[in-house]
Amino acid sequence: MDYLLKEQLGGLKIISIGTAFTSKAGSDQFVPYEIGLRPQEFYVRVSNDNLAKRYVATGVYDSKLQLLQELKWTNAPAILPDNDAYSKSSPAEAVRDYFAAQSRLDWDEMRKFAPEYDVENDQAQIEAARKQGLDVYKLIPAREVGDAFWSAEQSAWFVKYTEMGGIKKMNLALGKDKPTGRWFVDGGW
Repeated sequence: MDYLLKEQLGGLKIISIGTAFTSKAGSDQFVPYEIGLRPQEFYVRVSNDNLAKRYVATGVYDSKLQLLQELKWTNAPAILPDNDAYSKSSPAEAVRDYFAAQSRLDWDEMRKFAPEYDVENDQAQIEAARKQGLDVYKLIPAREVGDAFWSAEQSAWFVKYTEMGGIKKMNLALGKDKPTGRWFVDGGW
């Protein structure tokens, strides 16, 4: 766990902390803040070992090729017509197309590259952010997709991508413990 936190948040800089405000519902307190993130490298494992015979995501890895998230397909990816732009995508093209669909919040297109439960999870997080009045397009990181390579050790294709980092503006949610009257961190966006 310490390694993961250091890998993902190492180099983080606090730029500003704002004044607390109350949510529209009037019960939640939020503190706006800005952080600067350094670019981070990740890899997507892709495979075309499916009935559709096209590349889809099967895992996300850190910069040292340590598994961060397994993506298991409970149903086979949909078979696309031969004239569909994605039916003959290379590993790198499949990852680029997935991230492009994600940046548009095009759930149907995302399902062509990632398992249903993963897309539903993203959709639920975006809807929760919308309900809080956030600009959901600002929550999607800018990504630069690199080349694919074959790993003989893992018998899989990997596509490198970089989350560009930059400045993130977020709100830290606070709650108040009634018996003690102490504030505590309760999540946030």
